[in-house]
Amino acid sequence: MRRIPKKDTPELLRKAQELRAHATLAETALLERLSNRQLQGLKFRFQHILLGYILDFYCPEYRIAIELDGHGHNAGDDALRDRAFLAWGVLTLRFPNTKDVDEIVLAIRAVVRSRQIEFVQNAASAIADLKAIGHGANWYASRRLELERQKLAYMNRVAAANPAQLSLEMPSSVKKDVEIVTEAASLVVRKGLHVAEPPKRRA
Repeated sequence: MRRIPKKDTPELLRKAQELRAHATLAETALLERLSNRQLQGLKFRFQHILLGYILDFYCPEYRIAIELDGHGHNAGDDALRDRAFLAWGVLTLRFPNTKDVDEIVLAIRAVVRSRQIEFVQNAASAIADLKAIGHGANWYASRRLELERQKLAYMNRVAAANPAQLSLEMPSSVKKDVEIVTEAASLVVRKGLHVAEPPKRRA
């Protein structure tokens, strides 16, 4: 991926420092849940400067920006800014600063998992001719099946930890990625591809 320019200035650096020092109650509550790699071992930066903007929270590994919006936000300006970030592969999640922090963390977890699936999807489909990267259809099919296995295992862990979480609505972006993976898996079946068996060891 291309490196995203910060476009920071002395003024922006000072402003980011002030925002950290005077964090809102909502920001402080979420920071306590995201700091020290508590969420799936991921780093979340607080009041991070990127593209000349200050993001409330930012996960560089999966390019996820998190904004806690209070009163006074301009929806039109926010949409333009979100599209600018999307052009660099950054997904912006916006939550009202009155939303329950547990629900926010749950949504972030779901989107992180969605991005993990998306990144594998993009890596597999970046080159149309799989032979060009030394893999055939069997490798592609086995990777899809492994991805489905990981997704199922993740959902089972969520259900075991807290069954009530499964009743919450998943973000539309997560649903879309799940549909993409499901369609890809069904395409493998329709084309009659199969997962290669590992070679048997000779006695």
